[in-house]
Amino acid sequence: MDANGKTIVGPMSLDKYKTATRRLREVPMGDAPVGAIHESPVPHRFSSPSPTGRGKGEGDSELAAIPGEKEFKSDFMADEALQEKGTQLMRDKFEDLVQFDIRFLWKKEGKTRNGKAVLGKTTLPRSYAAYYSKADVLIWVAADHLRALKASANYLEAVLYHELCHVKYDDDPESGGLFLIGHDFEGFVAEYIEYGAWRTDLSKLADELKQLKLL
Repeated sequence: MDANGKTIVGPMSLDKYKTATRRLREVPMGDAPVGAIHESPVPHRFSSPSPTGRGKGEGDSELAAIPGEKEFKSDFMADEALQEKGTQLMRDKFEDLVQFDIRFLWKKEGKTRNGKAVLGKTTLPRSYAAYYSKADVLIWVAADHLRALKASANYLEAVLYHELCHVKYDDDPESGGLFLIGHDFEGFVAEYIEYGAWRTDLSKLADELKQLKLL
């Protein structure tokens, strides 16, 4: 806990990480989302538009720069600021991915899955998508859902971080390459460490982790 009384989540040891991951899979999540490994559905009820993890205080009020509906000429839109935000996040947290062409796009309208908003999706382009995009990975985030949330800049960063957690690189010359992985639970331990309980369903995990003395 810092001088302002806010909980600071420190780094986990490998043993604690493994214990947390195994235990979190057993946590009854109630209304937690269930989706494809590369989609990120979250409940419509959000705890806060600002992540509250390490270095991301609850006092953050800077709104994310999200394009309006009329700015879209098609379902997807490239945006220099969004690309830079995602690229900087890779430089800071995902150094092994910097070598790849990972594109970050706005999607005009996000999906819903089982009544929950899908804030983002990560795909490895195949076929015509790979031909036209020339990208190794495509990540989109839903402009309409984030506008409705009045999402902060840090909240948007947490969404991008979550999507990047799906992307892994294996440098094995025979069997390696880029691939997508599923969640540790319905999320990632790493995103909780970085941003705290930034989604309603993640807030349920905080109590579990505290009870297990993993924080």
